[in-house]
Amino acid sequence: MANLHALPVQPQRTAQAQQVVQQLVAPRVNQQAQSSVKQKWTYLLANTISFGEKADFVITLPKPQTAVLKDWLEKIIISGQCSLLFVEQLSIDEISHRRIQQLCSIHHVTLVNLLPNVKAGQVVKGPW
Repeated sequence: MANLHALPVQPQRTAQAQQVVQQLVAPRVNQQAQSSVKQKWTYLLANTISFGEKADFVITLPKPQTAVLKDWLEKIIISGQCSLLFVEQLSIDEISHRRIQQLCSIHHVTLVNLLPNVKAGQVVKGPW
């Protein structure tokens, strides 16, 4: 469904927690091309990755625990309000993976698994 891409990120260290936070470039929407079509949301479920700048139609949520992650993904996809769904280190069983893939196909959602690469300072998205 989605291609494999490398996006440059800028790691930032927070003074309080001393954890590395990586930033993505938020997707841009062509206002003229989308004027007749209802705009859908881009979701980011992550704990250490964020968008580097504020963008319209972007929702950033903390990644839930693995036990409820599949349910969250299904609800977001089925809602019909999502076009892009980024998830940090998505790890689900094969049956759930197939179910999520099928829902994404039906509802025209692109699901992107973000795998942070702290050493190289880049984030790889894909392969779904």
